[in-house]
Amino acid sequence: MHGRTRLAVLTARSGHRTERVEIPCAAHDPTACLPQSKGPLLGGLAVMGTALAMHNALLGLVGALGCTLTFYGPCWSLTPQWRARRQALRWQHFVAGHDVLNLESPELLRLADAYDELVYTAGLSGVETPGEAGSVGHLMVLECATLLDGRTPAGPAELDYIAARESEIHHLTRFLADQHRAHTALEQRRALDRRRVLNEIARARTELENQTGVSAVFASRDLRRRYRP
Repeated sequence: MHGRTRLAVLTARSGHRTERVEIPCAAHDPTACLPQSKGPLLGGLAVMGTALAMHNALLGLVGALGCTLTFYGPCWSLTPQWRARRQALRWQHFVAGHDVLNLESPELLRLADAYDELVYTAGLSGVETPGEAGSVGHLMVLECATLLDGRTPAGPAELDYIAARESEIHHLTRFLADQHRAHTALEQRRALDRRRVLNEIARARTELENQTGVSAVFASRDLRRRYRP
């Protein structure tokens, strides 16, 4: 059976979310293309030997056909496996050129999700050091990727290594989220203060116009009064 392995691919630049891909796993059966029965093969070789001794081209053709049929069935049935192997080789070249996390591990899946959340939070308004925070988070995930080299954690030490970075990424994300909330609250207070100032300006202008009688409203009233029939 051909399974699929989920991977999180880190971009070369920090501040970008991981790319989630699924890698097909090709079958690795060294005997897959060997003939299931040696009877047709031996019979074909015997016929070909007789044909050569008798200089008979027809017998030679029959012997070659027997040898071919020996491999035809297994090879035809394994064509999908060959395609899967070629595709797996292409994926191996892709993975070799990137830093990846094997998401079959729940610990690495949580780490990748935490990093993606950090990248999102770093892009919010009011965050003071988005680039630096993204670089630090990217470095923590990169350390795990280079340690494991595409595999899942093998023991408690590696799990602790991953957990320490996941925890720190969460702390950093909450720190950036606090900056964003503080900025949002400040902007809301500034907007409220601005509305209050504009309201006071409108009130003061209305009082001044009423006191002086100078405004377009008063000019319109005077115009209607002077030309009233």
